Amino acid sequence: MNFPWARHYQRYEYVMNRGWIDGKRVADFGCGLPAGANAMTVNAKMVYAVDPLLREFAGVKMGFFSPAGSDAVKRMRILPYDLFLVKKKFDVITAIEVFEHMPNPKKFVEHVAGHCKNAFLTTPLAERTARTINSSHVAEYSSDDFDDIVKGSFTIIEKLYQLGDMSVVKHAKADGCSMDDSHVVQMVWCRSKYGR
Repeated sequence: MNFPWARHYQRYEYVMNRGWIDGKRVADFGCGLPAGANAMTVNAKMVYAVDPLLREFAGVKMGFFSPAGSDAVKRMRILPYDLFLVKKKFDVITAIEVFEHMPNPKKFVEHVAGHCKNAFLTTPLAERTARTINSSHVAEYSSDDFDDIVKGSFTIIEKLYQLGDMSVVKHAKADGCSMDDSHVVQMVWCRSKYGR
């Protein structure tokens, strides 16, 4: 497992280790290849992997690389379409490294909040909100700007930061853009204001 993927996977482990998804119906928005969604089947009642990239995997049983083994096949569903087409309601939505890809992050956060009770959202931390050299990101966000957008639809219960050395701390400063191995990731656990 390479270092960037290990850091990404650690964010899923954080959610799992906190007990936030135990016995819950979870959607992993923007999951890419669903290794993180598969991992969450260990704790969750059901996990929905949501990403347009999953079209090629629709109908494929994915449990072969899940820590939950063959039981994961029963506890994971592939939803191979744009997350804005999702109509289901969930207990928890995870959106790990998705926010920065959204042309309209406020609309994204409103959509997520309208479909869950709680969410775990992460995005790279920038000193100031702007485009960076990472061409796949619409923008990377300062802590205040990220919080302001999230707080429009959620109450933030906990905010932490994952550092480049994979430690998780309560306070951090930006350390380069997401193209740098040392970049900081902001992580929020929040409750929807819409009451689902």
